[in-house]
Amino acid sequence: MNELRQKHLGKKRIYIIEEKGLRYQRFDEGRYIDNLYKWGNIGFEETIISQLPSKFEYILFGSLLINLLTLTIPFTLDGNDKARGVVVGVFTVLTIFLSKKLFVKKYEKIISGGYSVNFFYFDNHKKEVDNFIEVLKKTKIDYLKEKYLNKENYDNLESYYNRMSWLRDEEIITDEEYQTLRNKNTSIQGFSKS
Repeated sequence: MNELRQKHLGKKRIYIIEEKGLRYQRFDEGRYIDNLYKWGNIGFEETIISQLPSKFEYILFGSLLINLLTLTIPFTLDGNDKARGVVVGVFTVLTIFLSKKLFVKKYEKIISGGYSVNFFYFDNHKKEVDNFIEVLKKTKIDYLKEKYLNKENYDNLESYYNRMSWLRDEEIITDEEYQTLRNKNTSIQGFSKS
């Protein structure tokens, strides 16, 4: 899964794992934002937040409520008690349905590093978001290992060791991998670029 698409009440988010990082596109309330977050700026400190409904959602609910009320008035004025009961019942059910849809707690999962990336994190999104974040982590680790563990990118052994230490500190490689690489490379002679 190299792409994740999410929608919620006029907001759309697209996350695409690319070679150089994460492309994060947002369509919120008439704005379009397109960012490419490079691998070095993507962190995985996770936070989950809940949000209250926005002004837009309150206005939408009020508008729908007024429109439903306007539609029901002619039916309640005709004097037919049975029709009035049906209309009031339908109005009540629609009002409850709309309020439950609009005024639920909204959760977002945020991963933080150099940049923060927000995901919708409602019950129906949790598994999909968690799976995408795992793929993102693995892709970042693979990219950084490929880029920084290639000895040919370094002029001397000390620079290579410093980069390996950084990778270990960033938890890109484990302590065991670090020791194995360090032991393996102490015996290499002629450690310079060609």
